[in-house]
Amino acid sequence: MNQTELRRMLIEKAKKGTRVQEVFKQADPMLAAYAFMVSRPFNEGKCITTLRTKAEETRKLITYFCNEIERISKLDVQETGEYSIYIWEKSSLLGQDEGVFVYHDAIALRDEDIEVLIDCDCNLWDEKVIKTLENNRLYNCSTEEMASFNVPQPVIDKYGIDVCCGLLLQYTNCYSSIINRTQDNYINTIKEYVNRAKSNEYAYISRLKQDILFMPHDKDMIDYRLITHAYERSISDVEKRINKKYIQDDFGSLIKQIRVSIG
Repeated sequence: MNQTELRRMLIEKAKKGTRVQEVFKQADPMLAAYAFMVSRPFNEGKCITTLRTKAEETRKLITYFCNEIERISKLDVQETGEYSIYIWEKSSLLGQDEGVFVYHDAIALRDEDIEVLIDCDCNLWDEKVIKTLENNRLYNCSTEEMASFNVPQPVIDKYGIDVCCGLLLQYTNCYSSIINRTQDNYINTIKEYVNRAKSNEYAYISRLKQDILFMPHDKDMIDYRLITHAYERSISDVEKRINKKYIQDDFGSLIKQIRVSIG
């Protein structure tokens, strides 16, 4: 598919969707609020000490979310159509014994962004791809601007109006004002992994020599340190492979959704 054909398909598909404000108007506020709360670990990073406290915070969240949905539904929004919103399924390791939690995020992309991402010559580690993912418009746009974005029909068909509305609540002012927590910067995770993958092993070798040089000259202690280093090294390699697989799978789910949306 050449760029001319791709752009034509993008323009045609952009007409087949629903504006974010219309998504908020059509959604059931209560269901949308619940959809958001089950889409990611609730109260992540916070310590809730009592069931009563958690119940009260849940009630407060639902009330604020319902009010925000109503407010956005009544905004005076100008038609722009520059950005389309996709739901991104991503994996997160909750802990050693808790397994993997698949949560959902949203990303706003322009036509030229989509062209970069679905280009067969690009991959997740390409600098153009990283820059495109990092410039997610939802991170730095106003609520009024977000309300003008388009949600492609295939995205709505897959997740439903209530879920789409609920997932977009995390980009509104009410969410940031209620919960004192910042957005997980998934792109930084990607960059950190790329940097680790490109680095040499000098730091590891230097640390190993230093530990042996300054440690007591005891055979058991030396063996212990060597085994410990070997263990840490092997675990590190496994973690890198696991992280790479999760990141690549997450990226693949986004690309698959975009391809379905543009035909």
